[in-house]
Amino acid sequence: MGASSLEYKLFNSKIPLNVMLALTDRCTSKCIYCSIPERNSTELKTSDIFRIMDDLKLLGCQRLAFWGGEPLIRDDIAEIVRYSAGKGFYTTMDTNGHLIPDKIKQIEHINHIIVGLDGPDEVHDTTRGKGSFKKVIRALELLKDKLPVWTITVLNKYNIDRIEDLIQLAKKYNFKTTFQILHHNEFLAPGYKYIMPKDDEIRDAIMKIIGFKKKGYPVASSFSYLYYLLRWPAYDSPVSQYKIGGMSCLAGKLFCNIDVNGDLYPCSLLINKIEGINVLGNGFKKAFDSLQSPDCKSCAASCYVEYNNIFSLKIGTIFDWFSAMRR
Repeated sequence: MGASSLEYKLFNSKIPLNVMLALTDRCTSKCIYCSIPERNSTELKTSDIFRIMDDLKLLGCQRLAFWGGEPLIRDDIAEIVRYSAGKGFYTTMDTNGHLIPDKIKQIEHINHIIVGLDGPDEVHDTTRGKGSFKKVIRALELLKDKLPVWTITVLNKYNIDRIEDLIQLAKKYNFKTTFQILHHNEFLAPGYKYIMPKDDEIRDAIMKIIGFKKKGYPVASSFSYLYYLLRWPAYDSPVSQYKIGGMSCLAGKLFCNIDVNGDLYPCSLLINKIEGINVLGNGFKKAFDSLQSPDCKSCAASCYVEYNNIFSLKIGTIFDWFSAMRR
């Protein structure tokens, strides 16, 4: 990835190094800040997904990330994961954890799994549905020592004062934790501002996270991302037309997002905000080459900030992630 990032810097060569692929809108959770399951998009067939992976391999993709909805809800998930591993991709998956007990053998070829965790039992159940916390803990217990596991916490008004509880859970169950602010656009998360904490509350929480990370607690979010968030002007506007902290956005150049129906976007924040280019009708290479740089200059989405820092070859972020990825 580093060599390809350098190639882009030297020759301006677009390479789909890091591709996020949404496998389904269907989900077993009912998160109060997410309306993805309500879209009910037509899903790609197994054969279509295989064809996309074939194209990605030829074009230099290194990491393939499955998300949704809930990826494990698909009946063909074992075939998809196995095919991805066979192509040599570093394969990751975002999941709510509910189906892990039934499908743990089907994901044995996953390299890294990210589980949604919004807080201790009463908080997690409030944001993601009654009984969800017990399912997540069960998943974390089963995954322990089998796969590298991180959790991702969406900061909201119900958990903004529970940072220490989340850190202690990470320590207890031996996983690393990451944090993000609410950042989905209004098409994927209408009404998200209703549970958005106040700006000063978010900044206080980020400072606490930084403090725990400095003390060696299992926080995977990089220092560069966390300090970047402290500079964000207004958290209820997760996209900016101005560069924050001098960051350059590489969406559509070194990473991209394929939606459930095969529409390609520079990133998920632009779903339904610009016209997607379908990879089935156009072929992935043509669709990727046609992607235009987004009008926005910065965003507060954790994954994209981290990608931009890594692919911009920022040594601090790379070191942070190298350290965090060690089992």
